[in-house]
Amino acid sequence: MNTIIKVLERLSKNINQKRFNKCAVEIRKTEALSIEFRQDIVIVSQIYHSALDMSLLALKSFGKALGRGRFELLDDGSLTQEDYVALTHHLPGVNITKITDVDVGKCPRGGTWERLIHIINLTKKAYVIQIDTDTLTIGAIPEVDKYIRENQAFTIGGPMWPKPVALEYMSSVAKSWRGWHVQVKTEEYLSSVTSIPLKKYLRGCSAFTGFPKGAFDFKLLEAFSVELENEVGKDKWHEWGSEQVSSSIMISLCDDARILPWPKYMNYGFPETGLNSTADYAGKISLIHFIGSNRYEKRHYERFVKEFIGRC
Repeated sequence: MNTIIKVLERLSKNINQKRFNKCAVEIRKTEALSIEFRQDIVIVSQIYHSALDMSLLALKSFGKALGRGRFELLDDGSLTQEDYVALTHHLPGVNITKITDVDVGKCPRGGTWERLIHIINLTKKAYVIQIDTDTLTIGAIPEVDKYIRENQAFTIGGPMWPKPVALEYMSSVAKSWRGWHVQVKTEEYLSSVTSIPLKKYLRGCSAFTGFPKGAFDFKLLEAFSVELENEVGKDKWHEWGSEQVSSSIMISLCDDARILPWPKYMNYGFPETGLNSTADYAGKISLIHFIGSNRYEKRHYERFVKEFIGRC
């Protein structure tokens, strides 16, 4: 019986994904995004070929909600010439950098490390917002607008960790989990970190994060990376996820850094919100990060995309 259920769930997911793809490709037929061009507000995302439509949806929906800024994208090496044409058409003034052109110093290469390093470098002259390709902005974002205006850091999170926590407590909790994921191993060590002036920890998600202008130095990130690589081992530190926890560490270094209110800014299905139909989200939800494992459940992503495209 369990095998049959798993087969049916996989079949349903595949069907829903095909429905989504058929819907998402319609974003290419919409008009170019029109926002106020600002050098001092940069929207960053790492793009790959198979997620072009998702990327356009993420960036255009957020750009439309914020209304200002410029786009700085990282090509993971898979983008085609046609992809470049589509991105430059839909996102006027966009700059696209190949990840191979990013100097990672002593940090790992791959696993979106180039993205974080590029962001840190951009913060010398601008406020930078990192937005994943699998996000969709479906409502007003007044908190984000406020933090950008006040040059404050923010990150998306969840209800369990709504505020910064003490390093000793985070380390204690992480050790009790007895996990082997690189994030957990990093969190176990937080109370012992010496390479950076870390005083608190925001347990967030790098999918949607705001980095204040002038708040970062690549040397600090590099020093932290070297320390953790020595602590957990090169193989573990070079696993997928070390950049994401490092993003949270960098945000945690900022004074008055905030976790965005949940579920107004949510990681879809982590945890469940109790909202069922898309109508339940209206006027309550600003941005959704459609994490891969839950992305095509209930067809919410597809329906929100249809609504957004209908307004373009």
